[in-house]
Amino acid sequence: MEKAVSRKTSRIISLFACLFILLGFLGLPPANGQTTGSISGTVTDSDAVGINDIRINVYSGTCTDEEAVLLDYTLTDGTGAYEIADLPAGNVYIEVDNNGHNYISEIYDHAVDCSVANPVTITADGNTIVNFQLDQGGSISGFVTNSSGSGIAGVWVDAYSGACYDGNFLGYAETDENGAYTITGLPAGDVYVEAYPYGQNYVSEWYDNSASCEGAVPVTVTVGETAEANFQLEMGGSISGFIYESDGSTPVDGALVYALSEPCGGMMMDGLQIINAAFTVSSGAYTINGLPAGNVYVLARPYIFETEETQPKYIREWYNNAYSCDEADPVAVTVGTGKSGINFDLELTTDSDGDDMPDLWEIRYFGGITASSGSADSDTDGTADVMEYMDGTAPKDPYTAPAANNTSDGGGGGGCFIATAAYGSILEPQVVILREFRDRFLLNNSAGKAFVNLYYTYSPPVADIIADHETLRFAVRWALTPAVGVSWAFLNLGPLTSMILILFVLSGLTGFAWLGRKTFKS
Repeated sequence: MEKAVSRKTSRIISLFACLFILLGFLGLPPANGQTTGSISGTVTDSDAVGINDIRINVYSGTCTDEEAVLLDYTLTDGTGAYEIADLPAGNVYIEVDNNGHNYISEIYDHAVDCSVANPVTITADGNTIVNFQLDQGGSISGFVTNSSGSGIAGVWVDAYSGACYDGNFLGYAETDENGAYTITGLPAGDVYVEAYPYGQNYVSEWYDNSASCEGAVPVTVTVGETAEANFQLEMGGSISGFIYESDGSTPVDGALVYALSEPCGGMMMDGLQIINAAFTVSSGAYTINGLPAGNVYVLARPYIFETEETQPKYIREWYNNAYSCDEADPVAVTVGTGKSGINFDLELTTDSDGDDMPDLWEIRYFGGITASSGSADSDTDGTADVMEYMDGTAPKDPYTAPAANNTSDGGGGGGCFIATAAYGSILEPQVVILREFRDRFLLNNSAGKAFVNLYYTYSPPVADIIADHETLRFAVRWALTPAVGVSWAFLNLGPLTSMILILFVLSGLTGFAWLGRKTFKS
């Protein structure tokens, strides 16, 4: 017999579904009365033949602009033509995404590196013509298997122009149920490929059979041809533990725990030398899978809503009871086994002088709470003392380079916990649609990112409940149907058309409800 599900849990699930739809609108330009214009043009191949189903994305800034948002996008028709209306007057940046076709994606004007893109000026009440000619690409395909030769589904295979995330991100693919993948639209030359088994107990690997990016071997891509790159992933080890408050018994829910290859400095990914990470559940427990044999360093970041302006509720801490990365103790990982007991008792933050640095942290490093203003750089390493706290480094040691100064944006493929639990697989079409909606419309604005972070914090335990109740799985699939439909519309029809259709449907439903109520009363 299935366990009863509380009303609170049901409300949380409904809230996630509603917010997921509403936050998609945040990728739209504000309706502030500003003047608008349009762009149009054609996308052709090297023979001047129009290319169908190519995605045109219009951004407010370049990829180096943290405030840049996706303004709108569309797909080319059978002749390669496209048009996007109601764009704000001024400079925009246009990306041509191959959308899975074997052409090299580019940023206007014929740039592969988004940081050197040229702006396109939208004139008020006018139309700007922008044409593109895409070069044919090459591709890389292969299989990702385990040590017994069985394919591994759901592995993200990423392609870069340089090893160790140096250079441009060129494309990715997700392995199917047989472990097969194909990355298309790659430029000719050397490409570095990584297989990342998100959330699975396998160790990520760079081609060819290297656990470290420094040992990566490039795959040579030739235009019009398909290169082969296969991966055989090894089982990983794991670490687990609990995060409590300083009393050693009150669990801290939703904390983010990182396993890092080095405690200070070194090679970084998205600002962090992350091997893998996990969130704590309501009991304060966490488990990090997919770790290679050897030493790792564990960092507990109490909450992921950490910025220069907003402190977490607890002081971040390295294992074992260390506030700075150079004081962290290593944790030995053995493949195929779990290392338990990696626990944390976190101190609450008290900031008596209001400088965004906890009193305990200041006393440890400065001997008092007024010795540093926060904006000071006590070790002259180019990082302010307050950011040394946020980074988990020593403010008086210039050799402890910032090791963890931001969190992941949530992209990279996984993380749709509730949808995966409801539909049963990350490969289900509905889950794929929701994940792409997240990547294109939620992760391009601060409110959307905050929602995704909130979702990652609280959805895993909710997803566990859903997965254990077939009746609830059915109910959640039904509840997610509008979200899937709206996401599909945004991805295939564009935000503006989707909003018009949604408003039309809502107006119709409101009208029917009003007529039904009036008829009932009469």
